Amino acid sequence: MPGQECLSDPVVRIGDRFGSGRSAYGEVVAGGTPSLSATERRLQRRVQALLDDGEQVQAAVVAFLGPRPGAESLIGLFAGLMSWPLANARRRFVTVAVTNRGLVLLDNSSLRRPVRVRERFDSLAVLGPFNETVGDAWIEVNGIQYWIEGIWAWQLYVMRRLKSASGPAN
Repeated sequence: MPGQECLSDPVVRIGDRFGSGRSAYGEVVAGGTPSLSATERRLQRRVQALLDDGEQVQAAVVAFLGPRPGAESLIGLFAGLMSWPLANARRRFVTVAVTNRGLVLLDNSSLRRPVRVRERFDSLAVLGPFNETVGDAWIEVNGIQYWIEGIWAWQLYVMRRLKSASGPAN
């Protein structure tokens, strides 16, 4: 049947980053692990520059406190084009990074620019529940819930896998 062949066709599956071993651009990567997007690579480079010698970033996300993702559309009904700046003005951005030594919370100077380490945790035990569902993504760190924009959902998934692999005590 002609439709059956299309289901396994790589062209159809471009962008399927969850479990297929393909990146957002469709290339297959070793071990079935998708490569990072340019935005994810840039954030990880910025985080790596702030870490101690020998410490390696394994996953990183930009998180925030304040109005949840999607609030711009609600504000937009009343404020028009000013909705994005109004929503972001009330948000405090941080970067959450899992490293080979634990978890690092970094302060951001702007949306995607970490500038200094705020807090270090020696294990992943401080990671509470997660939700990597696009549109309602969040992560709990040391009892505080941070909202996550949908662009970072894959990195949340990686963090969940890393926490599971670290064992019940971590």
